[in-house]
Order: sequence, then structure tokens, then C-alpha cells
Amino acid sequence: MALEVGNIIGGRYKIVKELQAGGFGKTFVAEDSMKFNTKCLVKKFIQPYNDETELGRKARELFQTEARILLDLKNYQQVPNLLAYLENEDCIVQELIQGKTLKEELEQQIFNEQQVLEFLSDILAVLQVVHKEGIFHRDIKPDNIIRNENNHKLVLIDFGIAKKISELSTPTDESLISRTYNSTTLGTPGYKSPDSIVSAASDLYSLGATCFHLLTGDSPEDLEWNYGDDWCERYWNNLEIKTKKSTASILKKLLALDMASRYQTAEQVLNDIKNIDEVRRKERVEFLLSIINSNTEEKYKYLAVDDLIDLEAGASVIVPYLINMLKSDNQKLNSLAESQLNKIGQESVISVAELLQEDKVEIRRRAARLLESIGLQAKAAIPNLIRALEDSDPEGDVRWYAVIALGKMGILAKDAIPALIERLKDSYAGIRAYAAFALGSMGEVAESAIPALQERITDTSQNVFIASLEALESIGFDTENIKITFTSENTQNKEEFSGKQVIVNYREEQLKLLNEEKKKPGIRIQFRRPLSSQTPPQGETWDSFYGLDIARE
Repeated sequence: MALEVGNIIGGRYKIVKELQAGGFGKTFVAEDSMKFNTKCLVKKFIQPYNDETELGRKARELFQTEARILLDLKNYQQVPNLLAYLENEDCIVQELIQGKTLKEELEQQIFNEQQVLEFLSDILAVLQVVHKEGIFHRDIKPDNIIRNENNHKLVLIDFGIAKKISELSTPTDESLISRTYNSTTLGTPGYKSPDSIVSAASDLYSLGATCFHLLTGDSPEDLEWNYGDDWCERYWNNLEIKTKKSTASILKKLLALDMASRYQTAEQVLNDIKNIDEVRRKERVEFLLSIINSNTEEKYKYLAVDDLIDLEAGASVIVPYLINMLKSDNQKLNSLAESQLNKIGQESVISVAELLQEDKVEIRRRAARLLESIGLQAKAAIPNLIRALEDSDPEGDVRWYAVIALGKMGILAKDAIPALIERLKDSYAGIRAYAAFALGSMGEVAESAIPALQERITDTSQNVFIASLEALESIGFDTENIKITFTSENTQNKEEFSGKQVIVNYREEQLKLLNEEKKKPGIRIQFRRPLSSQTPPQGETWDSFYGLDIARE
């Protein structure tokens, strides 16, 4: 029975639009009444022969095979999903893929080399899955590949003449190469391989012909009609001038007339494409490095370095250039280098740490600041940071960042304990406070610092006083035994507290201030004080030691 717009099949699929007719059927758009009228594709089988003849039985067998193949590939997104096979109505219902075919894209513009390589990588991934199922498409061409408009992935459609090698229960790449079966004359001239054998290599020939069409705009079907099977040899120059030698080599192997000289599996082609990508990546890296070494504007150097990191060019390539930028007197280049070295992280640490020995104090400051920013990943720089605690920087910046960085390392920086004890006497209160925090972060390992920390309890700086108390507690010293007397400024009354109570009161006060700050309009950066096993819960507090509120005084 003929199928027309308005008909309902399978009790749920209403035909709403006729699309096109093919050799064995017509395709329609339908709406599924059981799925909120979601659109789907209906393929109606039309028998071109007598059902009782060999050709008639073959035509019907192909139609049924298409449904089975779609069912076998139902979990793969780049092949239409089978929704129903209505045997009594000679209809296949499948997912409707929204998008343009490559033939439609080709009508607007031919592809460039990079687009074809991207196309190959995408569609070869589809063929890997299809071929591993023992399925061969046999009609790969621009008409039968749609770019899904939702995710831009390529979808292989129309398995109307596909062949499933059911004799191979779990086919391997090797068995698919060796087991070939004589094909019928079905297929599209120009795209169909000259050997007319059902195999992965035959599909790959069709794929090569598709690439030829995409790159040149010349139809293989027309070329074969005029020049026969060796059309590719006659028109090879049309393709070769549009590609680099490496890409042309891949396409030539796809289009080899001799099946034995052709690619045998999708994996083989993908491996060669990966090799091309690696060569081009290296060329790109060299180009970007030339930009960094040139006299071009800083903004372009910034972009070049960013691209190098995205290309995973490797620290051994990028870091030396960034180190030179960090040593530059150009402030913009300094900022760029710091940002990118921080992004690279651990792989840049050794090179950055070496800058702590530079004569220029500005360079030492940048290096110390960067290592502090990199944080725990900078553990390889611990020996350099320990030496930096003795730095002669008159502003204290190098010591400042070094002591913070070591504090972030915790117990990993235990070799720094003697040098940190010395920093408890630093002329800058902020450095003394961070030295106390760093010692506290090491826990019981820093027990030797207890006498020096006890001395700091009398420090005139509140930050140093609190940091020392907390460090003692973290190391395991019983701060209940520390008695501290406070005198009221107004009444001159004296009140005594234990060290532990002072810590608790201080944190409660900080939490209260934080809550008040939260009520004020505007955006604020909040910090959390690191917890230790020896301290009571703190809630959210301003972090006096990781925050911005400790001045070096």
C-alpha cells in the first residue's frame, strides 16, 4: 500500500511530509503521537521487482538488514537510532537527524584541508564502531553524512545497501581485512571502490572519494562517467595543489585502485592523521616561539604564550622564554610571565627558584612572590626558599613571600624550622607572624620552636601574639598553662585569661566582624584560617595569615 501524507502507521506515527524517493523506497517525516508529536523519519519499502524472483528477495532482504543494522548500532550517537520496524507495513521508523548533509554544505563552499582532516577524524571514529560490528556501509558519500545541528557531530545515514557479516560473531580488525565477500553492483559510481568487494577497505575508498569531492568540488561520479576507474589519477593535481604532502599521501592511500595498497582499517588512517597533527603542532610551536622572540607588541606575546600552554608545548620549551620575560625591566612582560609561569605550576618551579639568587632585588621579589602563589606545587624550591629567609631585601618582600610559601608547605618544609625560628626576630612584624604560622603548620615536628614562640607572646604586634599562641597550640603545647593579663583602657581593671581562651575569644571576635562585613553592600574576598587538630572549631573567620590584613609594619 502506498504511503501518503496524513496516513498513520503503527498506530502512532503520522506522516506529515514526504522527503525523497530512492531505489527501494521513499522517506517521510512523521510525528510520534506517543512522544508529544516528536518528529521522526519513516522509510517505506517499495519493491521494484517481483517478490518471487531472486532480485525481489534480495531487495527485501536489504531492507530488513538495514533495520537490523540500525538496531545493532542503537547505542551509538553518530548513527540514527532505530525506533520501530513495522514489518507488516514495510516501514522502518528511525531518529530524524536535523542538520545539513555534506552535499548541502558543499553546494555553499568547498572544504579546506584542515576541515577535511577534521571531517576524517570524526567520520573515521564512526567507521571504527561500524566495522567492529561486522557492518559495511557500501555507500559513503556527501549525501549520506549529516552534520547534526545540535552537537555538530557527523552522523552516517542510509544503511539501505549495507552488509552485515553475520558469520563473524566477534570480528576483529584482522578478520575484517581477510574475510571479504563479493558485492552486488549496488553503490554510487565514483564513490564505490573498483574492487566491488565488501570490506573495510572498500568503505575507506568511498571515504577517500568523498574527501576528494569536498576538497575540489569535482564530483567523483561525473569524473568516473567520463574517465573510468582511473579518474583519480587524471585529476590528482586538482587535489594535490590544495593540500600539504602529508595530507595528500593519506588521501592517495585511501583512493588506491589496488585494494592491497589501500588502508585496511579506520585505525590505520587515524594513526596517520595523528602523525600529521603532531608535525603541525610542532610547526605551530616554532611559530609561536618566534613571536615571543620578536619585537612584536606584548599583547601578541601574551597570546602566543597562552597558545603554547594550550598546545602543551612542554615546560622545557616555554619556561626559558618566560624566565627571560620575568627578568625583563618591562613591567607588562613581568606580569605576563608571572601569570603564565603560575599557570604552568610545578614544571616551572626549579627555574623560578634559581632566580632567588639573582643580584637584582626586583627579580628576587618576583621569584619569591611567584613561588608563594604556586603554593604546595613549589615544594621542590624549599631549599631555595630557606636560603631566601636570610635575604637582604631592605623592604623585606623576599623574606615575606618566602616565609608564606614555606607555611603553605607545612611539614614538607620541616628543614626550614631553624631558619623560621630566626625569622621570629625579623624587624617586620608581618614576617614574624607568618614565621609563627609556618612553624605551627608543621605540628609536633616543630617542637624545638616552643621556647622562641613563648617569647613572641610578649610581642607588641597583636598578629604576632595571636599567631604565636596558635602555633604553640598546633605544635601540641598546652596553652591552658599560659596566663595572659589584659588591662582595660577605660577602667584600668585587670583580667586574666588562659592562652586557649584568648584564642577562642579572638576567633569569636573575628567571626563577629566577618558577619558584620557580610551585611555591608559590595563584594569582599573571604578567607578561612587553616584548622589544626589542636584547635576548637572556628567557623568562618578572616584569615589573618593568608589574608590581606597583615602589614609588614
